[in-house]
Amino acid sequence: MTSKKFTTKSIVWWGRSDVHYSRNGVIRNAMGDLSISIIDFTPRLSKFGHLEAAFSSLGDVDALWVPCFRQRDMLSATKWAKVKNKPIIFDPLISAYDKQVFERKKFLPTSSAAKKLLKWESNLFQLADVVLADTSLHAKYFEEVLGVNPEQICIVPVSAEESMFTFREESSKKNTQHFRILYFGNYLELHGVDVVAGAILRNTNNAIWWTFVGDGPTRNGIEKKCKDALNVEFIDPIDYQELPKCIHDADLVLGIFDTGEKASRVIPNKVYQALACGRQVATIRSEAYPKEMLNLPSGVHWVEAGNSSDLLSVIEKVIETNSSDDSMLARESYEKFFSNNIVKESLEKAFTIIPK
Repeated sequence: MTSKKFTTKSIVWWGRSDVHYSRNGVIRNAMGDLSISIIDFTPRLSKFGHLEAAFSSLGDVDALWVPCFRQRDMLSATKWAKVKNKPIIFDPLISAYDKQVFERKKFLPTSSAAKKLLKWESNLFQLADVVLADTSLHAKYFEEVLGVNPEQICIVPVSAEESMFTFREESSKKNTQHFRILYFGNYLELHGVDVVAGAILRNTNNAIWWTFVGDGPTRNGIEKKCKDALNVEFIDPIDYQELPKCIHDADLVLGIFDTGEKASRVIPNKVYQALACGRQVATIRSEAYPKEMLNLPSGVHWVEAGNSSDLLSVIEKVIETNSSDDSMLARESYEKFFSNNIVKESLEKAFTIIPK
C-alpha cells in the first residue's frame, strides 16, 4: 500500500460519544496541540446520522473521527464520508465482539449470535481508512480477528489527563508506619478483584492498608470475603476530580489480574493515571507493555495472572525495597512510553498513513 502525507487542519468528531471520557479528552487535547480544529457532530440517531449531517453545516473538513466505543456510528459516518470523499479515522479502543463473547460471555463463540456479531464488527472496522489501537496486542487482534489491514493500524497509547494526574515531589515521601494499597474501578471480572481478595486473606502484615474505591458487579462478593480481614476499607465511587488525590495517598496502585485473553491485551486507565502521578503499580505481566518495561525496573511490578499468592509476594518485595526512587521510576516510564507528547507524535503518524 502506498501512502501520502496528510496535513489535517480540521475534523468532524462524529458520533454519540462522551467527549469527557479520559481517552477522548486526551485525544482532543492532542489535536488542539496539533492545531486541528474539531467540529462536534452528535446525531440524534446513530443509524441515520448521514441523513442528519446532509442538512448540517459541517463545512469542508479534512477527515471524520469516530471515537471509542462508537461502532454503531461507523456505518452512517462512512455513508457521509463517501459522498464527501473524506477519510475516516476510527478509535474503537475495544472490540464489541471480544467484550460480549469473551469478557461478558453473553454468547458462546460457536453460536450464530457470536458469528453474526463478529461479521458485523469486522465489516465496520474495515470501512475505516485508519484504525487506532491502544496497544500492540490490540493492533494484532484487529488484524487477525477483525481483518484490518495492518498498514492501516496506528498505535496510540491511552495516556492520562496530565492537567489532573501529575507528579508531586512531596507525595513521593513514604509513610513508614503503614503501606497503603489502592484499588479503584468498577469491580469488573477483567480486573480480577477476587485475586486481590485472595492476597488480602493471605496477608499477615498489619502495616498493609487496603483501600477499595468504586462500585460494580463483584463488589458485594469481595466485601463478604474480606469482612474479617485486616485493615480493609471500601469506599463508594468518588468524584473523578478527587481521584488524583486518592492515587497520591497510596504507595501502590493495583492494576488488573484476570486470566482472560482480553486482560492480557489491555493497559487499563488506572495504570496510566497511577504512573503519571508517580505511583508504583502491581499488575499482570503482559506483552501489551513495552519490552523495556518488562525487562528493566520501571515502577511496574509484574504479577502472574490469577495468582493471589504471587500478588502478595510482589507486594512484600515492594515493601522491602520501597523508596522515593520508585516513584521517579514510575513517572519516568510514563514520560517515556505513555505521555501526552507520545500521543501527539502517534496522532501525527496516524494522519500520514491514510491510503491514496
